[in-house]
Amino acid sequence: MTDNDLAVFVRGNRNYIQGTQIIARCSECCGGANTKLFDATFHSITQNVVSCIETKCTLETDDIIGVVRFLDDGVIREFHIRDTGKPAPQRETGMDIEIVRQTGATHELATYRYGGAHQFEACLNVIVQATKDCHSLQPGCLQDIWLTGIRRFELPLNWSGTMAKGTLVIQRVRSLVDEVGGRQQTLSRVTMTGADEEESVTGFVTFVFSKKND
Repeated sequence: MTDNDLAVFVRGNRNYIQGTQIIARCSECCGGANTKLFDATFHSITQNVVSCIETKCTLETDDIIGVVRFLDDGVIREFHIRDTGKPAPQRETGMDIEIVRQTGATHELATYRYGGAHQFEACLNVIVQATKDCHSLQPGCLQDIWLTGIRRFELPLNWSGTMAKGTLVIQRVRSLVDEVGGRQQTLSRVTMTGADEEESVTGFVTFVFSKKND
């Protein structure tokens, strides 16, 4: 098993490494012409540099914070994400994407106009930032809203510029409340459609958050 450090960083005023960065840097370890994202799950966040370990074995050590899988010419390649404990650099770099919420949006159903999704990582950022914004529409004061997974969202690594802009529809599928920890878990269906409305892709995004006490 090869353990490769990923070139991730803490963006702006965040206190964690974005899951989209981890997925995108991990994808660079694949590189097949027909490779697609299969799924990604995270059970913890970190401010540290992370590494990826490609293996078909389950790694259950405390420093493993997630798993990212790709479909590479029909073969699933699985990468376990390890917290190295080394502080990541901090940068003020923007994401260079645009998401504009449309009128009538609620936390259960919202439509966004997006732009700037010129490549794979930008596409991931559009999906996650719009879904996070949709969560902010939920009643109450939410905090610690973070991505826990992208599922059944077969996004090609050689993302086409034909869908660099278009519309995004986010529909809440379910919400579950952890009675012990008080955190809420959500599953949302996201459909991304290109500006010409002839091409679209659909998948699922999961988040967790907590509510501040009144």
